[in-house]
Amino acid sequence: MRCAVYIRVSTDKVEQKSSLENQRSLFYQYLEDRGWDVFDFYVDVESGTTGKREHLQRLIEDAKARKFDVILHPHRL
Repeated sequence: MRCAVYIRVSTDKVEQKSSLENQRSLFYQYLEDRGWDVFDFYVDVESGTTGKREHLQRLIEDAKARKFDVILHPHRL
């Protein structure tokens, strides 16, 4: 199964950046345990109230193009 992973933090503070790396590591372990493949990580580092979440928009476009089978998000693990 090809998986897209979406991760977002609201600031670029050091604590948040380490959170991104921790989330990425957890996803790699989760996917490895299931024998699934990572298509791509989509990571946005910005407030949810500003900007257009560039990587979320790319994720949506890739989903429409059926480039992967499932989307994973930290709140779904």
